[in-house]
Amino acid sequence: MSPSPVLPAILPPVLPTLLAAVCLPLIALLSAATSPAMAADYDEMNADISVSARVDATREQVFSYLLDLQHLEAMVPCIGKWEMSQRTFGEGASAMVRYDIGAMHRRLPVSLSRADAPHRIDLEHLGNLGFITVITLREEAFTAEGETPKTMVTLLTPLNPPPWPFRKYYYDAVQTEWKTCYATTLENLARAVGGRPAPMASPARWEGEADVGGLVDGSR
Repeated sequence: MSPSPVLPAILPPVLPTLLAAVCLPLIALLSAATSPAMAADYDEMNADISVSARVDATREQVFSYLLDLQHLEAMVPCIGKWEMSQRTFGEGASAMVRYDIGAMHRRLPVSLSRADAPHRIDLEHLGNLGFITVITLREEAFTAEGETPKTMVTLLTPLNPPPWPFRKYYYDAVQTEWKTCYATTLENLARAVGGRPAPMASPARWEGEADVGGLVDGSR
């Protein structure tokens, strides 16, 4: 297809302005981002997202509550959109989600791929840009009679840092906002299950759904 005849008349006058507006800031960014001192600082940082909090409930209560993706939908503020599949509970539950974290907007299928009662749940985000979020539950010892059981809940998303020049923005903005999202998620969880029994899964429902297949394989 031949180029539009309007472009040759417009392009020459705007080209210098376009180069100045786009290329020069980019060159400056690249120069700053790849300076040896700055690169050394950021290269030593851990890219993982990991946040923990205590919840006033037993592991069993917290575990049961987190098996339902519809509960997660109401808890995780950095997921801007959920499109639930027909199955939303237990292993194999799945949905299409969109993460909105800083300038990162990522749409991914997610599957509840592992549920080891009552201490671990894996949420696997599939695709080339996918990742896994591991939720671990550790019940803390309590000695006072009548004291509410407490569970330490950890959200962990292991990640490799992006290449330069995006690494600096990731650590300065995306990672910070992502951790804030997880902290808010745990606050919402504590409000949902703390001080009252969480909805418990019936054995029949759990055993009947545990071996049903979910989404496609988890290669990323």
